[in-house]
Formats: sequence, C-alpha cells, structure tokens
Amino acid sequence: MINIFGVIGAEVRAVEVIKQIQASEGDSIDVVISSAGGSVFEGMAIYDALKASGKTVNTSILGLGASIASVIFMAGDKREMGEGSQLMIHNALTTQGGNKHELSEAIERLDAIDAQMSRIYINATGMDEGTVAEMLKQETFMDAEEAIAKGFATNKANTMEMVAIYNKQTEAIMPEEQEKEEKSFLAHVKSFFAVDKAEEAMEEEEMEEPKAMEEEEEKPSEEAMDEDPKEEAMDEEEEKEEEAKAESEVEALKAKIEQLEGELKAKHEAEFIAKKDLIFEAIADNKLTLSDGKGLFAESVEQVTAKLEGLEANATGYGKTRQEEIVAVVDHNSEYQALQGAEKTAYFNQHKEAIIIAQQNLK
Repeated sequence: MINIFGVIGAEVRAVEVIKQIQASEGDSIDVVISSAGGSVFEGMAIYDALKASGKTVNTSILGLGASIASVIFMAGDKREMGEGSQLMIHNALTTQGGNKHELSEAIERLDAIDAQMSRIYINATGMDEGTVAEMLKQETFMDAEEAIAKGFATNKANTMEMVAIYNKQTEAIMPEEQEKEEKSFLAHVKSFFAVDKAEEAMEEEEMEEPKAMEEEEEKPSEEAMDEDPKEEAMDEEEEKEEEAKAESEVEALKAKIEQLEGELKAKHEAEFIAKKDLIFEAIADNKLTLSDGKGLFAESVEQVTAKLEGLEANATGYGKTRQEEIVAVVDHNSEYQALQGAEKTAYFNQHKEAIIIAQQNLK
C-alpha cells in the first residue's frame, strides 16, 4: 500500500512514491490519499507513474483529496471515498509576480495546466468539457455520493477498514535490517550468559553412562560441597541485571533513532520554507523569472542564497547582466532602431528580451 499523506512536493515527494510503485509486487497497487494538494508537477508525475505501472490501481480518499491530490485519485481504476471524505477540484493557482510579460506567460502556463487536468477528469468521468470547466472555476467540493454520481468516484469505501490497514502498516515502521540487527544483538547478549553447548553435550553423555557410573558421579564431590549457594544466587541475579541492561540499551537506541528522524524531517521542512521564501521574494522583485525560480528549488539553501546574491531587479527578471551581455544587447538595440516596417517588427520578436534590456539600461 502507498500512502499519500500531506502536502505534495513537500511532505510527499514524487521520487519516493515512484520508487514504491516500481517496487510493488502483485497485479494491483492500493493508494490511500489524505492531502490538500501541493505541487502540480510532482502530482502529475505520480499520476503518470501510476497510469504507466501496467497494474490495476485502487485509489481511496481518507478525509480530503483536494487540488492536485484529486488528479492522483483519478489514476485509480477503482476509486473509493469514505462516508466522511471530500473531493475538491479547482483551477490551478500560482504565486507569480513580475512584469506584464511574465504575468502573461504565467497565464498561458495556467491555461495549459487547467486543460491538462480537464482532460484527466473528462476521461475518468465521461463529463463534457463545459461542465468540468465550470466546476473548476467554482472550486467544487464533493462528498462520496456526489462524486460517485458525477463519475469522479466509483464507490464508497469502509473508512474504518482503511484506517485499520494504515495502522497495521505503521507497526512495521522500523526497517527489517534494523529489526534483525537488534534481534541479533539480544541473541548475542543472551548467548553470553548461556551454558556452553559443549558442556551440555558432555552432561548428556554422562547421563548415558552405566548406572553404577552415574551413582558414583552423583556423589557430592569435595569441589561441589565447597560451592556456596549464595554465590550461585548472586551469579543468577547478575545475569538478569545484564539482560535487563541490554534490553534497556536497545530501547534507548530506538528512541534515539526516532528523535533523529524527527529532527531530520524538521530540518528539511525548515530548509524548504527558507528556500521558497528566498525564491518567491526574488521573483516578486523581478530578479528572477518564474521558470528560473522553479529550477532553483532543486538547489540547497546555501546555493540559492549564493546565486541570488548581487542580482538586481530589471524588466526581464533575469537579474544584473554581465558587461559583455550589455554590449551584445546594445548592439541588438542599435540594429533594431535602424530597421523599418515589417523587418523591424520581425527583428524585435526575434530579439525581444535583449532589446528590452538595452532600452532599460539606456534610461
């Protein structure tokens, strides 16, 4: 089973989900969704991977499947919703800032994304394009019955069964390798205090000796008579204390692993937020274009900070240009000014960005 719980692109990464899809065995894949949405590009990657798996896909919504999470839900051949679940679809959103050229490009990209989502909804439901477009525009929420009636879902699911399956799955959070290692550690500790196998074998052989020999061996020897019962009791108590200590160390190790995992997750989330703020601020200040900003999300916070350092706002959002680039764009502007009519218009369309930069620098 694959769980898609949280913000897609932040708490749920496409690369991890795709690894689970590729590693899944059997003829079907079960996907449980509880998400308010997130990155369109990450969500589309998950949808495409499920559709391309060649297996029967069963998707279920537990609570909420909204925005791009609803698109992932559409990948299911069987699409279930719990009695209290909600499905939400709407037009794509953006935090785009910048000049009119960048905003115009952003609108074109949003139109393309809306068209792509519409095709997915239409193919899954059989609804007409106009109806789907109106539902996207209105930001439509649907419960299980309405989603089934409109074709977005195929049937209701038993929410308690989904929760039970999820809870059962969480019992196996510890990796198998780690569990084996801990079992091996406990076995090693116990074997340290166990009776030597060779001695056990010797005792069994002695038990099989003739009866007279057994009686002779059963007679208390001077060495046995010298043994103190108190010392034997102390040895047994020490063994129990050592075993308890070893088990306590294993529990402490588990707690430390959980703590480190939590700290690592918090660190990744904080770095993502810091990186997002830096990139969005640079885009809003016309230091970066939206496409360049999107590429920076793959970099670390330190790399983003270094690349943004020294950038200045200008009409194109590309930041401060190098001297040789300024010379090149000035040449383009000079040639543009020398042309007339249709040739001038064609030249402008071919070298639009360079001409705009040159005219901004001349002001």
